[in-house]
Amino acid sequence: MKDLQKKFQQKVIAYLLLIFVGTPLIFLLYDYNVYSKTQQQKRNDQVKITKKINKTPKILTLQCKTFPLIGIVRDITLAYNDTIAFIASCRNLMIIDVRDPDAPHIISKLFINRQHSISSLFLSKDLKTIYASTTEGIYNIDVSNLKKPKIRYFSKIGNFPGNIKFLSKSFDENKLFVTGFDGLFIADISNRKKMTILHKYYDGIFNKNFVIKKNILYVFDKTGIKIFNVKNSPKLIGTYPTISTPKYITIKHNKAYVVEGENNIEILNITTPQNPQSMGVFSTKNTPIKLQIADKQQLYAFTTKHSIEIYDLKYIYDPTLVQVIQYKPINDTVYKYIVAQNKKHIFIAYGKLGIGIITLPDTVHF
Repeated sequence: MKDLQKKFQQKVIAYLLLIFVGTPLIFLLYDYNVYSKTQQQKRNDQVKITKKINKTPKILTLQCKTFPLIGIVRDITLAYNDTIAFIASCRNLMIIDVRDPDAPHIISKLFINRQHSISSLFLSKDLKTIYASTTEGIYNIDVSNLKKPKIRYFSKIGNFPGNIKFLSKSFDENKLFVTGFDGLFIADISNRKKMTILHKYYDGIFNKNFVIKKNILYVFDKTGIKIFNVKNSPKLIGTYPTISTPKYITIKHNKAYVVEGENNIEILNITTPQNPQSMGVFSTKNTPIKLQIADKQQLYAFTTKHSIEIYDLKYIYDPTLVQVIQYKPINDTVYKYIVAQNKKHIFIAYGKLGIGIITLPDTVHF
């Protein structure tokens, strides 16, 4: 009887050991197997990324048709389904019919001032007013009659020559945002006869480009990005120090793409607007002055060196250069790019060469 009890106890102990020792061992082996597969997948992904990076990008060379105008063309904006172009050409506002990109023709020309060169343009939503920024202030120009544009008024902004850097629309079409040497200005433009400054924010020199998403404004100074809530008076809600001087920003969904220095692009997660989080930085071949994000996870970097660099954003932490579009003739300065709504043409503010128009092949998709 005692022998049977002893054997029973030995079996119980053996089963308990199996349960308490064997079970963790099984889970340990399972976790190791999963870990090994995960590590292998990471290595495979890294190999895929490396192969993508090492792949030579496609080179496409296109001809840019140029149309010389008086003076230096610094800005261009399109309207009426991209059939009309408003051009900032030195001291003139020029209105051009571009419905036939091969044969654009001038509709009208308005001389602004002998001392004021136009640097940027903003067209009102109703297409009846152009706001033209100069070194001293802003001109309100009636363009309801394309053949006879006329100046309504001039509004001086700030205290220093060369103050005005950039104009932008906002979530409220009755407000105009202006940056320059004197900081940030928000103006009421609901009255066509005059402009009223609603708010001023003085805190250093703000650089040219900024962007507004809903009631959040992202603006640059030399140290990085300042983030304002501008629903009422501008309120600083956050800052982000960039690796070098920020120069351009665009937003797509909950991500901001920022050109920093000469050829760096940083991607920020702005799900929480006041606290951007870096998702990575990569370098372009040339200096971008405009970025455009396509729906197919591609970033188009429009550069000063007569090229458009196309990056695959599938691996957001390590974008891959897949194609470079080059164009001729070459000019010293490119001021601005605009992609037409039909995405078949690119219009360029081409400095001394006037305006440039590139016709895109069907193989290029924005």
